[in-house]
Amino acid sequence: MLNIELGPKASEIFSEMTVNGKTMYDGNIRFVGSGKAAIGLILQYMSLKGILVNKMSKIFVPPWMGTWVYASFLPYAFPVMDPNDTNVVWCYHQYGFPQDMDRLRDIASSRKMLIIEDCAHACASEYNKQSLGTFGDYSLYSYSKFCFCFALGGVWSRDPDFFSFVDAVVSKSSSLLRFITNTFKFVDVLNHQRKSPMFANLMDAGRDMTYAIYYRQPIPGNLGIRLWNKAKKKELKVRRENYSLLRDETIRWGLCDYLEENGITPYAVPLDVPRQKAEKIIQELNNANIWAGLRRFDVARCMFEPDYQKCVLVPIHSGMTGTPMRKMLDTLKKNLC
Repeated sequence: MLNIELGPKASEIFSEMTVNGKTMYDGNIRFVGSGKAAIGLILQYMSLKGILVNKMSKIFVPPWMGTWVYASFLPYAFPVMDPNDTNVVWCYHQYGFPQDMDRLRDIASSRKMLIIEDCAHACASEYNKQSLGTFGDYSLYSYSKFCFCFALGGVWSRDPDFFSFVDAVVSKSSSLLRFITNTFKFVDVLNHQRKSPMFANLMDAGRDMTYAIYYRQPIPGNLGIRLWNKAKKKELKVRRENYSLLRDETIRWGLCDYLEENGITPYAVPLDVPRQKAEKIIQELNNANIWAGLRRFDVARCMFEPDYQKCVLVPIHSGMTGTPMRKMLDTLKKNLC
């Protein structure tokens, strides 16, 4: 499916254990150990500020974000799917497509709620020509979802004291956890590419263990940052090109009619496929070694007033360029004609 260029040598991987976390930024965004570490840092800061009183303080979240995402909340707050009696909304830009930020901010303001923008899928998407992640009070990013850069994320806030807090936490953290999580991530990707069943159960267990400590590991690695900076321009450009190609070649069926045409760099694309044809398309794509699945997507784009509809989620990353993209388009056309 995705043949990642791993790049780094073993000596560079082991050097990650000894590199001290520095104050490193990508524009205004502070690099941190992972997207889940970003969750931990934001919620820990909100706890220190008294915004979250204790672990039973509620945060309004959408459904279907992922087990380990919700688990990262629990040391600091409790995720709920009812906005009543909450003072924080977790704004999830699903698959890189923005929430209706005008509507969402109006409702949040009327309820006196702070906004955390989850840009894990939306590191380079826009809403009304403004970058996602700049609308709320806090935002977080997960760069390793877009290309191989070990575990790497980012955080931002309009609160100027937040970055001093992040730097202080990073400076007091141990590099050992970063070494463990980054080494495991490298081995996991390598094992996945080779499709070796020998270590499948061990790797699944190891993945669960490392996911469980991601939120405690805030130190970004210099090697991960270098890999991201090297790959991001090309990767994001190819995703936009693949998305444009997908739209153009399926326009007669309107699969993307409910999605923005411009200003989007997708993590994946939720296609509006007729229900009776969805399962067959998914099966044929999977048989062609192209991951696809049936998911629910908020077509209303407003967490407070959602409309979740089933869609066929398809990949759009650079590993799809060329033959895989052609296979996916041919499969869609064959089944929709």
